[in-house]
Amino acid sequence: MKVVLVAGPRHKTYLKFITEHTVLNKKVMLNVGILAEYLQNYNVSFDCILITDGGLLSDKSESVIRIKSLLEERGYEDTSIKLITHDFYIKNELRSIVNIDTLLTSSLRINEPDIIGALQNIQKAAHKQPAIEQHEVITETQKPPEEKKAKHKPFGIGKKPKIQETIDESVLSNISMVQNKVVAFTGRGGVGVTSSVVNLAYLAAKKGLSVIIVDLDLFYRAINLYFNKFCTMAEESEDTRRSLIMTIAAPHNYMTTAVSITNNLWVTALGYDFNDKRAVDNFCTQQKIATCISGLKSKFDFVFVDYSFRTLVKYPAVMMHFDSLALCVENNLHSVVTTLRTLIEELEPNDIHYLNLKSKLIATKYNGESMYDDEILTPDRLSKLITGGMCDDFTDELQVLGSVPYTANFDKQIEIDVPICEKNALLQKSYDEILSRL
Repeated sequence: MKVVLVAGPRHKTYLKFITEHTVLNKKVMLNVGILAEYLQNYNVSFDCILITDGGLLSDKSESVIRIKSLLEERGYEDTSIKLITHDFYIKNELRSIVNIDTLLTSSLRINEPDIIGALQNIQKAAHKQPAIEQHEVITETQKPPEEKKAKHKPFGIGKKPKIQETIDESVLSNISMVQNKVVAFTGRGGVGVTSSVVNLAYLAAKKGLSVIIVDLDLFYRAINLYFNKFCTMAEESEDTRRSLIMTIAAPHNYMTTAVSITNNLWVTALGYDFNDKRAVDNFCTQQKIATCISGLKSKFDFVFVDYSFRTLVKYPAVMMHFDSLALCVENNLHSVVTTLRTLIEELEPNDIHYLNLKSKLIATKYNGESMYDDEILTPDRLSKLITGGMCDDFTDELQVLGSVPYTANFDKQIEIDVPICEKNALLQKSYDEILSRL
């Protein structure tokens, strides 16, 4: 059986589970946002599409729309889709679609039996069809004239490909992977979470991408240190002091609730002097934050969220609405241990699982001479150390986005109101590489 796997960042993990079937996109990580475009670019036949939670978008309603449009608008009426999800909303919204079989799992982490069981069910269903058709044999002379013509199947479904069936990976460049993305940055205090948000947002805006920074670090509000414009406006205006709350309340009005730093870069945060705890409690809820992020995602190329560990602990369910999480860790044993210890002490195992699922690694304040076990602790070794078993619920492979070297003037950027990537060529190159992998 030929399968198109739509699993997002869990693609490589699930590939290991599928041994008795052919996965057509072995080297291509897909989500439902680019699935239709991918199928249009390759003239291959397949038996089913297997979608997991990792292949869904952070915006649930958008995921439902994309899946429905694939079946209804693009002519895939007979396509067999198996969806494995723990999200009842997704299952409920797709329940009326006959050829979508949804498996609702209680675990945030889809496991090997789920994958194998789903494929076995698809195969059993496929075997039933020929048995039914054998009872009615229609000869060419019996067929009505209009049925003699071959039925058109869009994009080559069910037909032999005109070209080789193996996928030429070089053609992947024709698929635009640039889409509206929500990327959250997290880590324990002092490792460089906020500086990563600021520099990457600044570079992305400089390249012509629209970016908004959402400062969910309600405790330290460090964004105030990096942008004098925001800080000055917050001192003079109550509306700016409560910018984050106003944006959460009405994300479609971001042009009046957030602060424009440049034409492409916006910031929404709480001012240092904002102390209305009741307003924070009323508006900064997981549901309202998630709705705000989804709304901003439709208006910006990137939504960068400052999501410190303290925020993560307070709002763990918001993770569901991020396309990815950049986990910031320094390349030394102390940073690794304190990072994992915080997760173990503060989060439920399922939340740690999900954080692992969403996370990619940034080695912040990177020290090229830092050693572990008599070897340089490179970003790749740092990734393996983090997932090496110190935390039982954080053991899945962690992709490395890159490293940010620590320099003598690193901390001075908050004094000069200019991100350090603008003044340091080495750091600009590092942030550029990380941005390219986001």
